[in-house]
Amino acid sequence: MEIRLARASDVPVIARIHVDSWQQTYSGLLPRKVIDQHSYPDRLALWEKIYQSDRTLVAIDEHSGRLLGFITGGPQRSHPEMTDYPGEIYGLYVDPKLEHQGIGTRLFYSKRAELLNERLLPFTIDCLSSNVPALGFYQSHGGELLKSGTYVANGCDFETQVLTFNMRVLGLD
Repeated sequence: MEIRLARASDVPVIARIHVDSWQQTYSGLLPRKVIDQHSYPDRLALWEKIYQSDRTLVAIDEHSGRLLGFITGGPQRSHPEMTDYPGEIYGLYVDPKLEHQGIGTRLFYSKRAELLNERLLPFTIDCLSSNVPALGFYQSHGGELLKSGTYVANGCDFETQVLTFNMRVLGLD
């Protein structure tokens, strides 16, 4: 598996994985009207604008060239008041058909190394509190609860957990 920066030609697949992941992951956790906000045309337009500025990394199957998943992150933007946490992972998505094969882990470690290199540690990630599998993934990779938060969509509030990854838990101190 190769991890590299996203290219313009990756954007349609990034958008498809984003939508498919939302459809599968959040079904039953969020109302359908919230999930449906993440339509393919909307995500495609979004990713065409942000894939470079968000330094999106993609996982590519070296044999087939297929894009398997992506991660994006950089300077803290969800919690600018948290100046002691300069970095943030904005999102990590793997093709739902390919979960539990180590793709997310490879992407996470690659982005973590990038954030370390850019001196953006410690970093945070926001995770929906009801997304137990994702919370388990992040906690297994050193994520610790920093505080509770809120995700607002379609006039509804959903509880989140803001996890931090610091030098100590990452074994980098």
